[in-house]
Amino acid sequence: MVQAPRQAEEFDAAYQRLKDHGVTVTEIIERGYGKTSYFHDPNGIRLQIEWKAKRDADSLEGDPDPVPYVRALLQGLSAAHGSPMPPVSNRNWTNRNP
Repeated sequence: MVQAPRQAEEFDAAYQRLKDHGVTVTEIIERGYGKTSYFHDPNGIRLQIEWKAKRDADSLEGDPDPVPYVRALLQGLSAAHGSPMPPVSNRNWTNRNP
C-alpha cells in the first residue's frame, strides 16, 4: 500500500531520502493544489510522490465505496450527452470467478 504524504514536511523528507539514496528525481513541481515529483524504480517504472494541500471536490480519495458516486457521475454524463452509459454493477471485484 502506498500512502501519500499528509504534511509538506513528509513530502520534503521523502524527496530528500530518495536523493540521499542516489535516486534521480525530477525537480519539485509546485502545483495549485500542492507539489509533486517523479522518479523511476529499479525496473524503470516511473513513480510519483505527491502532496496535496487541498482536495478536489470530486476526488474519490479515501472513499471506501466509490461506486454510488461513479454511478451518479455516469448518469450525469448520460443525461448531458443524450446517450446511455453502460451500467455500473455492484459486483464484488475481489471474487473474479464468474
